[in-house]
Amino acid sequence: MTKQHKKSRTKASDHRVTQKAKEDHRSPAAATLVDFEKICSEASKKTLEKMCNNPMYKLFGDNRMEVLARFCIDTDFLDAFFLNKLKDIFSLSLCDSSERELFFSRIHELRLSSCVQSECVNLFSEKGCEEKREDIINFLQDYILEIPSEILGGLLKENKKVSEELSYQISTNDQTILFYISGFIVANLRKKCYRMSKENRSERLNLLDKLTSKTSSTNFVAKYDQWLTKNSRGGLVRPADKFYLLVRELEISIRKIVDFNDIQCETLNTCKMKEHMMDSFMVNHYLKELFHDCVNKDLSALLEDIVSVFLTVRGYAVARVLRNKLSVKQTKQPAKQPAKQSDSLRQVLKQCSTNL
Repeated sequence: MTKQHKKSRTKASDHRVTQKAKEDHRSPAAATLVDFEKICSEASKKTLEKMCNNPMYKLFGDNRMEVLARFCIDTDFLDAFFLNKLKDIFSLSLCDSSERELFFSRIHELRLSSCVQSECVNLFSEKGCEEKREDIINFLQDYILEIPSEILGGLLKENKKVSEELSYQISTNDQTILFYISGFIVANLRKKCYRMSKENRSERLNLLDKLTSKTSSTNFVAKYDQWLTKNSRGGLVRPADKFYLLVRELEISIRKIVDFNDIQCETLNTCKMKEHMMDSFMVNHYLKELFHDCVNKDLSALLEDIVSVFLTVRGYAVARVLRNKLSVKQTKQPAKQPAKQSDSLRQVLKQCSTNL
């Protein structure tokens, strides 16, 4: 990275656009194992039903919005028309303010696109709609404005479902260790804060305080703090529940892309894994849950530091497992046969001197 970009401290987040162009994991379906087409279809139906039942449209007399929404429900064609356009917009991870601004700007461009409006009006005409062009365009603008919230809700619901299914693959013992690691990550990042400037240090410490909890958990996470409680003498950090769930999502992400039964030199590519984790829908969801009152702050640097520490700890664990397997294989190998003695004159004289 230093030679390529001529920077001494280049981070992955500084060049994420380039990396995403190289790696094909931007689409929600590829990254989170959910069916975006199905989510888009369901979101379109919910949006059209809301538009049918919206009392605000009836305040001005003749309600053409309801008529057009009923027409789209009966013909069922609008979601297919917007599928690829919305899929491209929702390929953004929305983990920082710049991507969120880009997301809303693309939604706005889609609403005002004259090309999209003309294509859609022609499609309405082909389906037998006799409404005016102006009414169809007004309907489309409201439809495009309302459907993103429904898609985000569907993505959150499906990703939570997938996350819960994958979390069952992580044993209780592993989750207990992940709870301990979560506290270690916070403690490690606090130590690194003292290398920062005074202004940045206070801001980072305030963010890290939100990742900790001074009281025991009262929900299902409470059963995973046994190892931390057993080893703590008052100095270990107890992570917040949401932060533990974020770290568990990092473990789920790494298990998606790494086959631990077939480790090779390119398997543990930290750049690839870091980008995959930072683009994870659920990782960004829990990050927003932790810092819901810090919407305007760019949290990508903090997330990258969290992922870096996690990958370091995870790398040592993988190395230890591989080292143990290698030592077991070596002990199972048959003992070496003693070397055949030489029949040379020197060897015979050596044996004679030994026997004397």
